[in-house]
Amino acid sequence: MVGPTFVLDVSMALSWFIEDEFDVQAQAALGLFPNARALVPSLWVTEMANALRSAERRRRMLPERTDRIMEDLLAFPIAVVLSDLGAMRRLMVLARQYDVAPYDASYLDLAMRENVPLLTRDAALVRAAEQAQLPRLAL
Repeated sequence: MVGPTFVLDVSMALSWFIEDEFDVQAQAALGLFPNARALVPSLWVTEMANALRSAERRRRMLPERTDRIMEDLLAFPIAVVLSDLGAMRRLMVLARQYDVAPYDASYLDLAMRENVPLLTRDAALVRAAEQAQLPRLAL
């Protein structure tokens, strides 16, 4: 059985691995796998690495844990969607329209182009997804 397709941002994925961020919403999102298919903009790879490194620096996790998380993520059905230079304009339009940072607009842009839900814990992105009338995924 094939589950839903959605855009996954770093805030949601990271909440699966940080104990004090793992809650009912994170558990429900994680429970969509292995049948779900997550799409991420190419920025996600760098943003995830940055978030994990920041967690190490703040002593929220040890490098060994970070390495295990990266290995775990490689096993998830996550498809990285590459962008093009034309995306710069789309991201700026969306950033202005929904009052989000251009890098956050990359998640919104991908969800809008694919007409799929956006799974995020970022309040501004949740609001933008609602305003853009993206499909919702009940968690």
